[in-house]
Amino acid sequence: MKKLLLIIAIFIAPFLTNAQSTITVSGDITTNTNWTNNNQYILSGFVYVTSGAELTIQEGTIIKGDKTTKGSLIITRGSKINAQDQLLSRLSLHQESHWVQEPMVTGVD
Repeated sequence: MKKLLLIIAIFIAPFLTNAQSTITVSGDITTNTNWTNNNQYILSGFVYVTSGAELTIQEGTIIKGDKTTKGSLIITRGSKINAQDQLLSRLSLHQESHWVQEPMVTGVD
């Protein structure tokens, strides 16, 4: 009986979780943009936030970098990143195949 319940749970579990859409992002972000935690974002190549645009990232949002294209997010001078007033450690930054333990964050005031 326990095995039967386990098998049923395995088949039902995917339908009970929040479905996330996967969005591939490439090129420049030139207008104010919101990334929400009901989507998963894949960075393809170097993605620049430019032209004074602001990228707002909701807490719990998953962002992954495509390994083969060296997916990276770059905020240029005059542009902004707003991580919903959360610590960077609460954002989920991933490489395609594993977690990024300590993401590199650099900037110029």
